[in-house]
Amino acid sequence: MGGYKQWADGDALLPSEIDEFLMGQTRMRFASAAARDAAITSPVEGMTVFLATTGMEYTYDGTYWAARLRRIKKTAAQPVTSSIAVVDDLHLKATLTPGTYFVDAWLHATGSTTGDIKVTWTFSGTLTDSARIGTGPTRTTTQVEGGSVGSPVTAAVTVGVNRSSAHFLTSEVPYGTDGSSTSGIHEHLSLDVSGTGVLKLRWAQESSSGTATNLSAASHLRVERVAEDA
Repeated sequence: MGGYKQWADGDALLPSEIDEFLMGQTRMRFASAAARDAAITSPVEGMTVFLATTGMEYTYDGTYWAARLRRIKKTAAQPVTSSIAVVDDLHLKATLTPGTYFVDAWLHATGSTTGDIKVTWTFSGTLTDSARIGTGPTRTTTQVEGGSVGSPVTAAVTVGVNRSSAHFLTSEVPYGTDGSSTSGIHEHLSLDVSGTGVLKLRWAQESSSGTATNLSAASHLRVERVAEDA
């Protein structure tokens, strides 16, 4: 296990100290994940490296090389039609190893005024604690005013009610869509993970409608690993 040592002028650097102290006190730099994995075939928990391809630092947690901050983006829009049975989102999911995380979902939803959308989460690992807050238009929404990329607006107004409320992780929380514009939904999670698993966003229509409810490719997750005060 590594440690910390400060050498004075004239001190000898023993071979055993190179791995024990010197390597552990140096941030290693690699061109890519492939180059890292070829050079470090038996990583040790706590090792930190920098990858030029992403411009990010990664720390080995005993199982994975984990970035402190990740963005996970939908690569294509996903529709659900005439169904209130929640399904896994095809893209918005993340493997979480033991630690504490903040997860923010920024969802861009469209659909009819009757279909709307409901959102829930599932985690295949073990949690010791979790908290969830959701913010977005309620099902009374009849009009969402907003802009598009390259065409911003000075205000975004929902004719209806916007709400921010706390929920259990697996509760199915409904949000409104207005039939034409895009509803913006924000879900924030605080998770204490004790067993590795996959966190997945799940969703469906709140009421069955022949008009599809869509999550657009602009939707994404922001996953940040944080630490409790030492």
